[in-house]
Formats: sequence, C-alpha cells, structure tokens
Amino acid sequence: MTDFYWVATGTTATDAAAAGGWSTSSGGSAQSSWPGSSPTTTDNFYFDANSNAPCIWGIASVESIVCSLTSLFTAGIQLKGNVALKGLQLNTPLTLNSGTASSTLTFSSPLSGFRDSASKDRFVLNGQKANVTGDITYKFQGNVYLDDGPYQKIDLNSGILLPGYNVPTSTVHDNADDGFAHVKGAFITSGGTVSRSTVVPNRALDSAKKFKIDTTTFTYAHTSFDAMLSQWWFRGITLPVSGSTTYGGGSPAFQAKHHSIVIFASSAGDKVTITSGLTLDCYDLEIRAGARLVSSSNGDPVTIRTQKLPTINGGWSFEPVASFEFVSPRNNPVLPIVRGGTGLKTIGTAGQVLKVNSSANALEYGAVSGGSGTVTSVATSAPITGGTITATGTIGISAATTSAAGSMSSADKTKLDGIEASADVTDATNVAAAGALMDSELTDLAGVKGVTISTLQVKPSEGAFANGDKTKLDGIAANATAYADANAQQASLGVALTTVTLGTTVSGFTSGAYTIAPLNNVVKDVTSAWDGSGYYFTAPADGIYHVTFNASIQGLTTLSHVAITRLYKDTGSGFNFIASGSTARQSGAVAVGNVTLALNTGDKLALYVYHDGGSSKNLLGDNIAPNYTMMSIRMVGL
Repeated sequence: MTDFYWVATGTTATDAAAAGGWSTSSGGSAQSSWPGSSPTTTDNFYFDANSNAPCIWGIASVESIVCSLTSLFTAGIQLKGNVALKGLQLNTPLTLNSGTASSTLTFSSPLSGFRDSASKDRFVLNGQKANVTGDITYKFQGNVYLDDGPYQKIDLNSGILLPGYNVPTSTVHDNADDGFAHVKGAFITSGGTVSRSTVVPNRALDSAKKFKIDTTTFTYAHTSFDAMLSQWWFRGITLPVSGSTTYGGGSPAFQAKHHSIVIFASSAGDKVTITSGLTLDCYDLEIRAGARLVSSSNGDPVTIRTQKLPTINGGWSFEPVASFEFVSPRNNPVLPIVRGGTGLKTIGTAGQVLKVNSSANALEYGAVSGGSGTVTSVATSAPITGGTITATGTIGISAATTSAAGSMSSADKTKLDGIEASADVTDATNVAAAGALMDSELTDLAGVKGVTISTLQVKPSEGAFANGDKTKLDGIAANATAYADANAQQASLGVALTTVTLGTTVSGFTSGAYTIAPLNNVVKDVTSAWDGSGYYFTAPADGIYHVTFNASIQGLTTLSHVAITRLYKDTGSGFNFIASGSTARQSGAVAVGNVTLALNTGDKLALYVYHDGGSSKNLLGDNIAPNYTMMSIRMVGL
C-alpha cells in the first residue's frame, strides 16, 4: 500500500496514469516512475492545494481517492472510465472527461478510515465543495450509511443502505441542500435494499436524517423499503407504498415503512402519485408549495393514515374520514364492460346507433347501415289480406269465425272483459274442487249461519298469531327503536362502547418489556365486553372499531429513557402487536395512540406499555393523573 499526492501544475489537464503527476508526500517532488509497474488496488491517492492542474482519472482500480477538506484542490477530477474503489472523499468538482459518455464508481468493503465518530461505515464523504455532474453512478456493494451532500446517480447493487443518522463530514454544502443526502440523478436498487437491518432506531438522532430524491427516476427492485425514522423527500414519482406493483419486481407483496414524507416540486404542478386502492401509513406528511399528492387516475380510493396532522401548502384532493385518516375520491365514473357497462365515456352524434365493432370485441357508435327503397307488395296468409300496395292501400285482416282466426269484434271484447280470469263452469264438482265448503260437510250448519261476522276478530294480513307471539309482543317496550342489537345502536350513536382507566397508580411498573396495563376502572361498558381480571376488551360483533389509548410513566429522568404504548390483539392464539402509539420521554408525559381496525366477534384487545427507566418507575393511575392511562373503544361501522 502506497499513498500518492497529486503535484501536477498548470491549467492543462494531466492524466492520472502518468507517474510524474504524483509524489509520495504532500507537495513533494514528482516521481519519475511508479514504485511498481503501475498503481495497485491497495494505493491511496490524495488531492490538496499543492497542485492546480485538473486530473484526468483513468486508473481502473485503487484503494481510495481523497480530496483534502482543509487544503483545497479546486481544479477538479475528470473521469474517463469506470473505477473500482473502497472510498471516495470528495471536496472538488467530479465530472466526465471530454468524450466519456458515462462512468461508474463501484464501491465495496468500506474503509475503517471512512467511519464517522460513532463507527458507522460510509463509502463516500462529501466536503463543502463537493460537486458531481454528468452521467456518474455510485454503485454501492455492502452495508453503508449515506453521508450528507450531493450525489448524482446511486445504484444499490447489493447490501443495505441504512437510513439512520451518521455524523456528516460537513454541515454546509455549496452544491446540495444543507442537512440532506441530496440525490440529483437516478436512484436505483438493482440488488440492494433500504432497511434498518439489525440496527435499533434512535428517535433523537435518526429522525434528523434527511434524504432528498431530487429526480423522477426512482427504481426499487427489492420487496421491502424501510425508511426507519428518517425523512424522505420525493417529487414526480409513484410513491413506494405497501401493496404496490410498481416496485419490488411487480409483486403486490411489496412492503414499505415510512416515518416522515415530504412532497416537493422542482416546478409548480409537480405531482407524486399513490396507486389507487392502496394505503399510505406514516408518522407525518408535508406537501410543499407547488407540489401535489394525488391518487392514480382510475380505481378505488387511496387512504392516508398519519399520526400527526399533515402540513398542506401544496395541492391534494383527500378528505378526512376519521382522526388522522384521509381518503381520495373514487375516480372511475364509467362502469367497465365486465360490470355491465359499455366502457364508453361519450355518446355518438345525431343519427348514429350503438353497435358491435368490426372486431366483435367492443361497442361503438356508428351510422345506420342497411337497404333502401319503397315497399310495393306484401305476401300474406290468413287472416292477413292484401297484395299489391296502391295509393289507398290493400292490407287488412278478416273477422274471426268459430272455425278461423281473425280480428275480434267490439261485442266479443266486451263479453271477454266480463269473464273472470280462470273462470270455470259453476257445478258441484268444480265448486268442491275449488275448496268450497258444502252444506253436507258441516256438522253445525245452524251455528255457522248464526255467526255475526262484524263481531269476529279480523285476521291480520300477515297471518294469524302463533303461540308465544303475544308474549313476545308484550315484552317489547312502547316506541322501541328498531336496532338489530346493542352494537348496531352503538355504531349509529358513534359513542364509546367501552372506556376503562387505571384507577390506582402501579408502583415499580415492569421495565424493559412490553407489559399489559392492568386497567381496572370501568368508566363505560355498554356491551359488557371488558374482562376485569384479564384486562382486555372482547369484540361483541364483527365491525370496524376505533381505539384510543395512552399511558404515562412517572419517574423518567433523562431523554434517553422512553415510554411507549402499543395495542395488542388476540384472535385465538395469544396477544400479538398490531399498532404502536407515540413515544414519551419525560416523567409524566403521555404516550398516545389511536387506530381504526376491523375486528371479528371474539377478537380481544389489550393495552401494553413499555419503558426503560428502571424498576422504580410508576404507571400513573387516576389517583394522581386521571385518564393518563386508559383505553377507549367505539364501534364506527358494521
């Protein structure tokens, strides 16, 4: 391994492959030849203020290329081919040499010298003067963090891009937005992924990491995208959302986890699209001025669920349907052919008719086609009469007889109207067959004849009462409302089914694990759904439920300690995590959460609380802070 320093001078660009452009010490004498036959993959190449000649870089494989952060080399590096290396520290313009269409820098095995103060590996370090222009791709192979500063094209070829915070090389950049990993070209994953791997998120740090994807070329082949707690800025793309077929190789199994999203525009009207029928879940959402967030042109509505109210300074067409939940309008006004429609959005012009097209696979409007001319005669058969058509006409119909069909006379029509439908001859046989009661069949004919009809109870049109009907009727309250059950009534009222709090503070609440909150003060329980010994709610019916939950830990002493609420569900095989609330970091601060979800009859919900403050911390009850620890469930739909 040898360290070489660029010492070429003058305004003419010099080829890096020439040994005379380098010295083995900063500002030292130029070497007459390479120590070996040529540069090797273990050599490091440094640029500082001891040279002012532009460098044409064509060396194919080296250890690293390093531009000084303090002793500036301003002449720039011009790439004329692909380069394999382990690290690049850039603090000068990086461009393509004249005649070179593109260049790829392939990075593998991060250097220990490129780690930040927290030992997080990086391939590229960006100083204040870093600038990348032209068709230059950084191809990353390995697990790395992304330093702040400018990037042109990025290809995650393998490994994991960890979206967590790392200490930036510079907090100010002349050619990128400060505080961002700023990608100005294509962002591609040909084999890698954006994921947390085994890294535990740090809310205090990772939420400050920002990625600005300042391009409309966003190609993501992996089946999962996990932004962890970082913030991602997008423009002009289809947003990567769970269930999308745009990403993950076209599989609907694609999963995306977002924390903070910003939609921005490079010019007014730029839009980001969410595929119809999908749901975006994130902590917060911002739409900047000039940008739009829309659903795709056709299909089912898009749902957006956040934990903070979105900040909308641009355009969107979403309407609130619940707390922190928004839905787009349905955008398919034309009924498709498979659902019985024509598939047409317009009607034809005057005189056109709806017909099958020439391919016999769709409908269309077109001109009437067919023969023309005048009818001169009609071929007839009885009872139709006629023949050659004259000015006065000769078409007619003969009168009906007892032996031949024909027209009906008015007298015959009057007689027909006076006959009942299905009328029959009135004789004893037909009367008996019709179900009539004959005098000979009655044992008490006199008694029957003596009945006064007006004094008898009229039989209801729906049928006679059965045994028990009167008892059932007597048990129904006057003016009773016709709800199917208590749950349907509750859904119509839109108020809580069950509200339970923690009556008394729990001292020494379990630290370091998610533990069920022993909610024991039943404020409301309309359907008797709360289990006071197991501390869980049981869904009384299939439906859509909205759950609000929160908890507070007393005694957290530093911001490094957290309290987190989670909602767990048991469908028959034990309680499992389904939704998370917010994080609290101060003593007595409330960690809140809310979620809307579908439950089946018998599904169970319980509140679990986590903190890492140690054994002496307390779960606050009503005796100290009413309603600081509670859960409320209401039914919002059947």
